[in-house]
Amino acid sequence: MATILVVDDDSALRSTLERGLVRVGHEVHTAANGAAALKTIRTVKTDLVITDVYMPDTDGIELILALSELPVPPRLIAISGGDRLGGTPMLDAASHLGAVRTLAKPFEMATLLDLVAEVLAV
Repeated sequence: MATILVVDDDSALRSTLERGLVRVGHEVHTAANGAAALKTIRTVKTDLVITDVYMPDTDGIELILALSELPVPPRLIAISGGDRLGGTPMLDAASHLGAVRTLAKPFEMATLLDLVAEVLAV
């Protein structure tokens, strides 16, 4: 299976995603923000990053930009619940900057797992 880094400032969601991904056989690391994620990326070969867009201390867009500069960037899925009232401009931006797929919160674990399988199969 894959090594996945889950980046979200919501600790409950991070934990839920970690459990769901581990249950299907993935190795999962977590980070509470983009700055912590960048530290993890330096030491852990990561196949996929699932990142929230809106976070303190280096948001998801900044993280996507930083990862895109790596010689071999990991695949990216951007998630966000911050656009509920005004469309999905930040998810659209994430897609244009390198996220392979995007997913609006809230979502079902099965939907995320299907998306992860799809992105890893590419």
